[in-house]
Amino acid sequence: MLLKLIQRLRRKPPADPDLLQFGRDVAEVMWVRISRAMAGTLSAAEARRMVVEKQSAAVLAQLACLQALLDGTAAAGGREVFAIYDRAVQSNRRRLGQRRWGWPGPKGAVR
Repeated sequence: MLLKLIQRLRRKPPADPDLLQFGRDVAEVMWVRISRAMAGTLSAAEARRMVVEKQSAAVLAQLACLQALLDGTAAAGGREVFAIYDRAVQSNRRRLGQRRWGWPGPKGAVR
């Protein structure tokens, strides 16, 4: 587990964080989870995963900031933090975006 953490911290952050796309992705993940919760289809495992992912992302972000401060590159700490949260959001978006059925298209066809 410690080795995975160190490997995550050594990943190169994106050159230019795309805040607009990040905001859209966050909104999409929140919308899916809220919709499922309101419909009563949010599983207990997904609810637990939400809490655990937020806690682990926060710890990883704090460690990334600390690592940047210790390396003397405090300005790069913000990009590292953004990269950690962006990876978590992208992972959630991919997982929650997988449908087992397709939306009906024109004339009732399934895409």
